[in-house]
Amino acid sequence: MIWKLENPEAAAPFFAGRKDTLIHSALAGIMGDVYGNGTAAMVNLGDFCLFGGEPDKELASFRVPGHEKDYMILVPGDEGWGRFIEEAYGERAKKITRYQMEFSGPEAFSSVTAPVPEGFVLAPMDEKLYEACLKDKWSEDLPGQFGSFAAYEKMGLGVLALLDGKPVAGASSYSAFPGGIEIEIDTKQEFRRRGLARACGAALIKACLERGLWPSWDAHTEISKDLAESLGYRLVCGYTAYEVNGY
Repeated sequence: MIWKLENPEAAAPFFAGRKDTLIHSALAGIMGDVYGNGTAAMVNLGDFCLFGGEPDKELASFRVPGHEKDYMILVPGDEGWGRFIEEAYGERAKKITRYQMEFSGPEAFSSVTAPVPEGFVLAPMDEKLYEACLKDKWSEDLPGQFGSFAAYEKMGLGVLALLDGKPVAGASSYSAFPGGIEIEIDTKQEFRRRGLARACGAALIKACLERGLWPSWDAHTEISKDLAESLGYRLVCGYTAYEVNGY
């Protein structure tokens, strides 16, 4: 039997030693949900499910109630979880490598330069831009998992690149955890490879440091990894995840 934990922190032993900030967000009760069966647990935050504890076939195939998308990223705690995920989703589960990055600190970042390309301006995320991002597919993740601008304004922050007043790229908080945010960076297809992601990322990191927030970065692709490294991060390790389409 699987149930939603009323006290998320009770699942902490299943995730001992894990550094995923999404786990810490959920265990702290800031955002996300935790499901368990007594011997294992699954954290769900947005498009991510992360597993810990004794690998369990039922929990590996458990569909998050109310999840509207047919897409989910599943992060196994070990190979045992991976086998159950592959068994549950078959060809719908694509095995990928994500990259755990570590911020080298303010000193390393102080030497980073990221000029804003000519013709574009950077602007902080406000309510109008928050709503605009939600309306476009490319930018729908930039407002993060806060549920409302009021919550975003309280716990998150973001920087957008604008062209003629409209967002074309941005760096923002996908989620918040005690003392920091998890960074999300997106660029509209036709404006990629112009330095906009780097400019937005640098501005967001600077804003985080000014507020005393830790800018966590978990890279989904090698391109994201390389961008992070150019902004003062170092690679800790690659790890296995599964992209599930038809979730």
